[in-house]
Amino acid sequence: MTQEEFDNHPAWKDANFEGAERTMLRTGMGMTLIEKLQWLEEAETFSLQFPINRRRAIAEGRLPPQG
Repeated sequence: MTQEEFDNHPAWKDANFEGAERTMLRTGMGMTLIEKLQWLEEAETFSLQFPINRRRAIAEGRLPPQG
């Protein structure tokens, strides 16, 4: 791949905030309501794991205690 081909690759249009937002909007428009609800439930489950994983890492000594 040449530098020009690399610079003009279509993926670069999504490699900034506006492009990422546009991609998410396009993705959301193509999802059914059920798919959106499932995605939200998965995102909630994922986010609830953050404090659990942090406490576990502190207990195992992989992170310093919160101060």
